[in-house]
Amino acid sequence: MIEYDFAVAYESVLRERQLAIGAADVQNKQIETSEQIIERIQAQRWLSPEQTLITTSCGLNHLSREAAFGKLNTIADASATLRGDRALPNPFCSTSQPAFRSPPLLTHYDLLWQEAVADGMLLA
Repeated sequence: MIEYDFAVAYESVLRERQLAIGAADVQNKQIETSEQIIERIQAQRWLSPEQTLITTSCGLNHLSREAAFGKLNTIADASATLRGDRALPNPFCSTSQPAFRSPPLLTHYDLLWQEAVADGMLLA
């Protein structure tokens, strides 16, 4: 995982590996808009969607619950916009979403959610 403003340092060494971009700044308690997250991801033009994971710049434990969930929802919304849909139903949203369709762009949280569903810990 690398903060979005340092990602370019990995351009020549990443090859086929994935890179988690810390696009939500946890040092700032303000919740970013999904447009800000999208802008930070799209600035990494050299990084293919298949290689891109979207996450926070660090842990969320020092933020209020409202700020933490706000940042996570913003990441999910930005990822959905970049993909054109949602990977899995959002457990914090009352609207139903399409089932997983192997999207090219995942968030770190999508992967954790998929693992939890696959392990039977959560119902899809």
